[in-house]
Amino acid sequence: MSKGAGGRPRDAAREEALLSAVIELLDEVGYEGLTIDAVARRAQASKATVYRRWPSKEALICAALLNVTSSVVPVPDTGELVEDLRLMLRHSARALKRNRSRIAAIVAAVATRPELTESFDRLFLAGRRAAARGVYERALERGELAPGPDIDLLIDAAPALLLQRVLYQPDEPLDDAFVDRVVNGLILPALGEPRGAGQQRRKTP
Repeated sequence: MSKGAGGRPRDAAREEALLSAVIELLDEVGYEGLTIDAVARRAQASKATVYRRWPSKEALICAALLNVTSSVVPVPDTGELVEDLRLMLRHSARALKRNRSRIAAIVAAVATRPELTESFDRLFLAGRRAAARGVYERALERGELAPGPDIDLLIDAAPALLLQRVLYQPDEPLDDAFVDRVVNGLILPALGEPRGAGQQRRKTP
C-alpha cells in the first residue's frame, strides 16, 4: 500500500479526509443538504472514490458517525458490572453532548427516510448494542448477574434516556449524576441488584 508524505497509508488518509468532510458538511447543511458530490469536493476526491468505499449516502454518514464516536465511547471491562455500566453510559453521555447537532440532524432525517432508518440501525446502532450486550454477558459469566432480566430492553432503554435528555431537554443536565440516576434507579432495580451493586452505589460521589 502506498504511503503519503507523513508515512500514513494513503488509503487510510483519504478515508479519514472523506469521513471528516461528511461531519463538516453535516454540521453545515444537515442531512438533506449533504450530497456525495459535496463530500467528494470537500475531501478533494472523486465520487468514484467515495462509492468504492460506501454504497450509499446513508452508509457514508453512519461510517462518519462511527468514526467520530468510537474513540470517545470505549467499552469498559473493569470486572464489575455496575462500574462498567456507569463508565459506559458516562462516556456515551459525553459523546452525545459533543455530537448533539449531528445526531439531531440524523434523528430528523430518520423520521421521514426509512432507508436511513435501516442503515443507521444496521451500521451504527447494532454495533453499540453488541458492545453493551458484551458487558452484561461478562457479568453473567462472572456470576454477578442471574439469568432472567430482559437485557435487550435495558440495552435500548438506558441510552434512550440519555438521547431524550440531549435532544429534547437540553436545559436539563446530562452529567455523571444523571447517569448514576439511570444506573441506580432503572438498571439495577431491573436486574435485581447485582452482586456488589450496593457497595458500588455507596462509593458513587
